[in-house]
Amino acid sequence: MKSSADLLVVDLSEDFVVKFEEHVEEVFGSLIEMPLEERRDTVDALIELYITNTKENPSEDAVSRLTHALLWDYMEGDRRPDKMTLTEEPILTDSQYNLRTRGTSRKASAGGQSIHEVGLDPTYLASDGRDYRIPVRRYD
Repeated sequence: MKSSADLLVVDLSEDFVVKFEEHVEEVFGSLIEMPLEERRDTVDALIELYITNTKENPSEDAVSRLTHALLWDYMEGDRRPDKMTLTEEPILTDSQYNLRTRGTSRKASAGGQSIHEVGLDPTYLASDGRDYRIPVRRYD
């Protein structure tokens, strides 16, 4: 694991913008292994280094990757299947969200019917696609 001082060394000889984005990709693995406080300070220092050398903000891709490193513990780092019950406001990964809302990556039952959870949108359909509410007569 690299120290935070080692992560701040960026080659300035060529195009700094491209080198910075490559550097962020290289150090991502070392960033997520750091404690959160040190990780936050390192990300702040990397962004400040970029701004002082270019006088503009880093690209959206680089900032997104650095943000991903900061939120790693709350997203991919927390792979517990029961984090919904253990955390007040959990952050779902993309695959967890798709599984919860659409039932993707689930196997079909013996009858060939897809098994999935009921979506989070306010529909009144059951998981088999039927509406089981009691019908009410309308007088229009």
